Amino acid sequence: MHRPRPQVKANQPYLKLINRRDQLDFKVDESYPLGELVTIGRSARNDIILRDPYISGEHARISHIDGSYFLEDLDSTNGTFVNGEKINKPLILKNGDKISFRQVEYLFVLQK
Repeated sequence: MHRPRPQVKANQPYLKLINRRDQLDFKVDESYPLGELVTIGRSARNDIILRDPYISGEHARISHIDGSYFLEDLDSTNGTFVNGEKINKPLILKNGDKISFRQVEYLFVLQK
């Protein structure tokens, strides 16, 4: 089930879809605002639901801790990549980082 996400507010960090939506076999929003904790995966229990068959049910999470945003892969089958490199431990995201969950790619935008 595709849940519409709230709009990104001024100065709010977010994920911006890099792919063209019409090239994906499932629905996905153009952007996803980030809060204190955001889960990403195929399961309906996630905040960001990606129906890509190569994405695990509980694939990754982004946590806001002490002013930084951390991306963590949750032992997914096919991995999570930042700027083309597979991550194996929580990673601090920087503005402009390219995050890949198989065929779905996002840009991490940290507005100041």
